[in-house]
Amino acid sequence: VGVIPEDWDINRVCEFGKIVTGRTPPTNDKKYWNGNIPWVTPSDITQERDIYYTERLLTNEGIEVIGELPENSVLITCIASIGKNAILRLPGGCNQQINAIVPFAETDSDFIYYLFEISKNYLLTNSGKTATSIISKSDFEKLIFQHPPQLEQIAIAAVLSEMDAEISALEAQRAKVQAL
Repeated sequence: VGVIPEDWDINRVCEFGKIVTGRTPPTNDKKYWNGNIPWVTPSDITQERDIYYTERLLTNEGIEVIGELPENSVLITCIASIGKNAILRLPGGCNQQINAIVPFAETDSDFIYYLFEISKNYLLTNSGKTATSIISKSDFEKLIFQHPPQLEQIAIAAVLSEMDAEISALEAQRAKVQAL
């Protein structure tokens, strides 16, 4: 067990931001669908950190029915494919398999993303053992994490973001070499 730096805190997820479980508007009512507002499902959460576009889109009426998430909400799958996460970079919504963290002002969304990215086993360990793995909203809110103050969160997330960008560039370069 590592030593927690003196200026780091130990908090529950609900202390990082408001926790919102996604919803689905009635799928048989066309007035809610085929608009221009992203609606995230677990299949939209891939290897990319940032979500700007989704397979299905909601109308203004659709987002009104389920409630809009603000940009930079962190999305974490909590049913079946537990632990997939991303950051919704535009206002939008998500389905009920996803818990969103709408970060409080003192919490950096990029840092939360990386914190959850390295914590998938922790999430799986805390999931309910039913036919389908699940972490309820109330259990999700109670999960405990160590974290630094906001300025250090931003610095850590910036370094990790730079590393991700370098990895993506190297993978693109490798793909070009393989194509040649």
